[in-house]
Amino acid sequence: MPQFQGRSLLALIPHPDDESYSMAGLLDLAAGGGARVHLVCATRGEQGVDWAAGDPPRHLASVRSEELARSCLALGAEPPRFLDLRDGELAVASRGLAIAAIVDVLRDLRPDVLVTLGPDGAYGHADHIVLWELARLALAAAQTGEAALPDVRHLSAAFPAGFFLPQWQRMSAEPDGALVNHSPPSLGVAASDVALRVRPARERKREVIGAHRSQLPDGTPESLFPDGLVEALLTEEWFAVASGPALPEGAQEPFAGLA
Repeated sequence: MPQFQGRSLLALIPHPDDESYSMAGLLDLAAGGGARVHLVCATRGEQGVDWAAGDPPRHLASVRSEELARSCLALGAEPPRFLDLRDGELAVASRGLAIAAIVDVLRDLRPDVLVTLGPDGAYGHADHIVLWELARLALAAAQTGEAALPDVRHLSAAFPAGFFLPQWQRMSAEPDGALVNHSPPSLGVAASDVALRVRPARERKREVIGAHRSQLPDGTPESLFPDGLVEALLTEEWFAVASGPALPEGAQEPFAGLA
C-alpha cells in the first residue's frame, strides 16, 4: 500500500510558479507516496512579465494557467484550480469574498495538510503576504460550524533569514517595485523554527520550475532568482507549522503524527 494512501494535501499559492521554488519537493514527496495533492491558485499571474513572449504577444493569464497545469502533471498532482482573484490586487480585493472562496475549497477538498507561503511572503511580495493572512482566516472559519473540518495541519514554506533579500532588492529596483514592501522586510526564519526539511528530487524540481517558461528570463530554471538562490532551493526545502497538530520531532514527511 502506498505510504500516504488516503491522505490529502492542498497547496494554496498566490500565482502560478509559486509552488515551484517553495514547495515542489514536498508536493512531489506527497504525490509520490500516494496522497491526493491539490493546487489552488489565487490568481492567474496575468500582471507578470512574459519573458518568453513571441510575436504577436500572448494572453499571459492563459499561458501561465497552462504552465501551472504542466507543473501539476509533472508533480503527479490533480489539475489546478483558480480562485480568479486579480493579480497584484489581493490587498484591495474583498476580504470577505476571498475568504469565503477559500473556505469553500477547504470544505470541498478537506485536506489533512494545507501548505502556503509564510507571513513574510518569501521575498516581501504583497500578494504573497495577503494570501497568507486570507488562508489563516479561512482555515479558522472552515473549522467552525456544522461543516467544520477536522484539525488541519497548516505548513508554511520557510527560508533562512535574509535568504530572499537579493530578490527583494531586484524587485524593488524594477518597474514592479510597487508589488513589494518599500523598506527591507524581515525575511526568513531561524533554523530552530523549522519543523520539516525536505530534500527535493533535484531534476523533478528543476522540471517544475522550468514548466513556468514565461517567468524565466533566460529560459533556464536558474534564472528565476538572483545567482545561487535556485541551487539552494534545489537542495533543501524548509517548512514551519503555522497552526494545527505539531509535527513529531525529526519528522520527514508532512503527514507524520496525524491520526
